[in-house]
Amino acid sequence: MKTTPTSCSNEATAWFRLLFLFCLFRVAPCKTEQHRKHTIIRSIFKFGDSFSVTGNALRLSPELSDGLVILDYIAKSLGLKSPSPYMDHMVKSNSKGANFTVADVTALSSETLRKRWNISLSFANATLGVQLQWFRRYLSQTHPKKDHQAEMLKSSLMSIEIGGNDYTLFLLKVESSTHYVHEETIPFSAFIEEARKSLLPVVINKIIDAIKEVVSKGARQVFVHGLYPYGCTPSLLTCLPKVYKNLTYDKLGRLEEVNIREKQ
Repeated sequence: MKTTPTSCSNEATAWFRLLFLFCLFRVAPCKTEQHRKHTIIRSIFKFGDSFSVTGNALRLSPELSDGLVILDYIAKSLGLKSPSPYMDHMVKSNSKGANFTVADVTALSSETLRKRWNISLSFANATLGVQLQWFRRYLSQTHPKKDHQAEMLKSSLMSIEIGGNDYTLFLLKVESSTHYVHEETIPFSAFIEEARKSLLPVVINKIIDAIKEVVSKGARQVFVHGLYPYGCTPSLLTCLPKVYKNLTYDKLGRLEEVNIREKQ
């Protein structure tokens, strides 16, 4: 039977949602000490973008946040210290986990974004693929033997949160694209649908490939974050109304069209 692109994207989306729910309940922290004894997590490996870039709480930091981020709360709930950035030279000589996140990065490569959707980036992009390269290097430096790597990863939490910048960049290209200058040419709802059908399945498959790789190396506990409500993103709130005049907002001032599609 011939498989259509639409059925493939639907299948990938459904598989990813099921996997996300499984991962969520697999690692969701419980407050009881009894649960803590059975959920043995000794280290955290974090892949992603600016939502998880760690700064220094309550004091100035060169990072995007000088307070606690989601990763800090996850670590705290597990009774662990937040993993240090991979570029910290001390991280490469210990086995306490690492934070590979970099602000503004995408799941897909710059070349893929440019060739498939005409999205150009003006910065060095430490994509999910690059972060996985760092992860492999970290493993080889801290645990040269593969069986030791697998043993360490069995008691580690792999946390992946990425793809939001791919989505935002796709929506922002509307401001400079001559193809989408007028709302009469293509409704915003159709533009969002194009992102959901053509872009998001590719992003999801890239994340699935990353999950398969870390699992193949021994990881057993993987937590995948979903998209956050990007309808309140300042860049989208500023740029999209310049092109589309009939956008709708919820009671909090967020773009409803963007958030509704994220929930689907």
